[in-house]
Amino acid sequence: MPVIYAWLEKVWKGVVFISENHPFLFYGFDWLAFAYLVIALLFIGPSRNSVKNKWLFNGRIWNNRNYTFGYLP
Repeated sequence: MPVIYAWLEKVWKGVVFISENHPFLFYGFDWLAFAYLVIALLFIGPSRNSVKNKWLFNGRIWNNRNYTFGYLP
């Protein structure tokens, strides 16, 4: 267990150092988490009733969305 505590302390010191010297690096992470939640919400309806929402998986809309997300960095 002491090895884990030493590693966590090292990680925490790194986070503190980055937040003090380069605070702009933490800006994008809250938006990234929000985007994952929004995308996950889009899958609730089709997963609950896939027969009713089969157009989402069989149609051109789903394929175009996949291609669109593929271009994003």
